[in-house]
Amino acid sequence: IESIPSIEVEWISNDRRRTEIYRDAIRSCDCDGLMKVIKNLYARKQERVAVGKRLSLVDERQLSSAVEFLHGELAVALGIDKEEVEAYIAAQVS
Repeated sequence: IESIPSIEVEWISNDRRRTEIYRDAIRSCDCDGLMKVIKNLYARKQERVAVGKRLSLVDERQLSSAVEFLHGELAVALGIDKEEVEAYIAAQVS
């Protein structure tokens, strides 16, 4: 969680390659990989919303899956409910 601010946002423009990389990170359930996926897709989503567009359906699904898996992993590791993870991360990062 402490490393979240230092994760660099690197958008992969090749859709197929990005999907493969993100799918592998999600399947591995590696927290660092999941955080990178989430941070990159969240940044992309903010860019798209700013110009009146939506995130692609594939990217939206991957973002949702990555969040779900990360929250599950951290909930177990921290001994808290899954619903509390987002607030916990926000408190630790700020």
